[in-house]
Amino acid sequence: MPQQQPEGFPVSEQSAATAANGAPPARTGVRPEIQALRTVAVLSVVIYHLWPQRLMGGFVGVDIFFAISGFLITAHLIREVDRTGRVSLAQFWARRARRLLPASLLVLVASALMVWAFVPQSYWQQFFTEIRAAALYVENWQLAGDAVDYLAADNVKSPVQHFWSLSTEEQFYMVWPVLVTLAALLAGRRASASRRRVYIGSALGIVAISSLVFSIIWTNTNPASAYFITPTRAWEFAAGGLLGVFSLQVVRSEVVRTVVSWLGWATILVSVLVYHDGLPFPGFIAAVPVLGTLMVIWAGSPSVRWSATWLASRAPVQFLGDISYSLYLWHWPLIIVMPFIIGHDIGWRTKIAIFSVALLLAWLTKIIVEDPVRSRGFFAARGPAVTFAGMVVAVAIVAAGTTGGYAYVQRQVDATAAEAKEIANGDVSCFGAAGFDTDCVDPRLDGVLVPEPVPLEDRSDAFLDGCVGNDQTSELIPCSYGSTEADATVVALVGDSHAAMWLPAIEQIATSKNWRIELFVKNGCAYTAAKLEKDNPRYEVCEEWKDKVDVAIADLDDLSIMFTSYRSNILKESEKKVAKGFEERWQPIVDRDVKLYAIADIPQMDADGVLCVDTNQESGDYSSCDVARDVAFEDVTDAQKTAAKAVGATYLSLNPYLCSSETCFMVIGHVMVYYDRFHVTATYARTVGPYLQKAMSKAK
Repeated sequence: MPQQQPEGFPVSEQSAATAANGAPPARTGVRPEIQALRTVAVLSVVIYHLWPQRLMGGFVGVDIFFAISGFLITAHLIREVDRTGRVSLAQFWARRARRLLPASLLVLVASALMVWAFVPQSYWQQFFTEIRAAALYVENWQLAGDAVDYLAADNVKSPVQHFWSLSTEEQFYMVWPVLVTLAALLAGRRASASRRRVYIGSALGIVAISSLVFSIIWTNTNPASAYFITPTRAWEFAAGGLLGVFSLQVVRSEVVRTVVSWLGWATILVSVLVYHDGLPFPGFIAAVPVLGTLMVIWAGSPSVRWSATWLASRAPVQFLGDISYSLYLWHWPLIIVMPFIIGHDIGWRTKIAIFSVALLLAWLTKIIVEDPVRSRGFFAARGPAVTFAGMVVAVAIVAAGTTGGYAYVQRQVDATAAEAKEIANGDVSCFGAAGFDTDCVDPRLDGVLVPEPVPLEDRSDAFLDGCVGNDQTSELIPCSYGSTEADATVVALVGDSHAAMWLPAIEQIATSKNWRIELFVKNGCAYTAAKLEKDNPRYEVCEEWKDKVDVAIADLDDLSIMFTSYRSNILKESEKKVAKGFEERWQPIVDRDVKLYAIADIPQMDADGVLCVDTNQESGDYSSCDVARDVAFEDVTDAQKTAAKAVGATYLSLNPYLCSSETCFMVIGHVMVYYDRFHVTATYARTVGPYLQKAMSKAK
């Protein structure tokens, strides 16, 4: 399912433009209908990003671009094979580098500078990580990994997220000429052109079918990552490639071509206007815009009066198609960074200004950077080795710069972590949960804020040590914390990420109580017989994981205490059914005389809470970052209380150390309480440890 992520598009060899149907090239050297397709695709994407509610299907522009790229590149490669009997891989990749890298590296450097100048440091690590991934053309895999990372899934959009599709393109450019070369070699060096096309077409057909089947399956089972990864998109390139293989001859019937062309444009229009981000995408429904694109390309530019050629050939359409690559590169960073510059969300006037500036920058980039580097000048006049050397140096500079920015923030994070540890181990009062009382003041904490407001950094060791199962697997990850003594009391911590985040608090108790903590935690998977919705991609692995946890807990013969918690809004069943689910899962454990403590779910904070803290750090007034209690608990339900009463477990709420009767806080006792909307920082959880221990003592 698409998530309003930026789309991308191909930048293909202009020399391949006249490959099919004998259509005359436009002034730019590219067939007019292909330039028109680029224009429609890039405008769909840009409008979708600026006004997503106005053009909800604009994300299909990526599918249009991928199909165009597959067609043009394959047609170019086939003609090279027909002419020389082989593909010069070095020359091909050098041309791609000269075409793609100058403009993209310019925008990446500009994006990094805008982040440095205007974006709070709380986002630097995420943004610089993605800029580095974009420079290395692996941004699609970076986003796919974040999308399936339960904790990183709520990352804000970065200025370079749109490079995910360009990364997919680059991976296509690396693999495709090798595939065509191998297929041609398999056909035989003396094979006829038609025989080579059969072999190449067969190879592309295998890729298309395999990728489409995988895309359908993966979209249904892992939609978050399916949207980004190359294997779910490869069939779109292959579909265009098949057209390039088998449709090189002229289609003579102008009427047939005109009808097919209009049908293709209508198909594209319907998908742009009708599709929305609630659809399972890409999957099989991506075939609609791909088919429409291939129909337009196959039809070429028929010359009958009522064809679409007259519109596709208009100067504005051709101009936008010509600058489409640079327009795409520039528009998204401006959309993302502008709210940081002006201090509020962008309105329609600002959006129009962004579009205008992006057009100007795209035109300037095209004439000053793209064209000179690609077709003339130092690199074009020299061999591929020079191009590759320049490419490596340029990418290395961008990667090194972003790595340095990341490291700069990390040094600050490490310093505040050390400061927090020193404070926590000292005799400073009013720190963290101890400072919940508004009358609690310790002058030694003036100007202190720990940890640094960097999302995801100050997490429980359960996350940092890789002990929390992800969405893709039902594997149990064995992890133990606390005492290693043979006579240690065995304690289990079981549940989802809301259980894992309390590990630092429990570790505080373990130190004095000689506890060994056995961890059984998995993102998005509450330890209950109540189930996730069947269409939830976590459904099957979650059920399998819980069954394995049952076995593992049963094998802990000396288990004495168990803690559990969960994020309540991931379970869509009624609270009564969820409570019954907890009862069913907990009863066998309580029957073993294990003391079971159910920790209440926590309130949810504002999505921009961390940014708010970062913004107000200089003043030290964080009241604007807090959330009204009734709002924070709006989506929080807690069936554990009912279940605990039914089975004889103990229900504990640590929320009195997160909220007053009216307000839930982002900063308490000079400590950041949350590192995202849903999870407590490890530093704050650690300060709650003594209060958890008191609550346990009172419950006895």
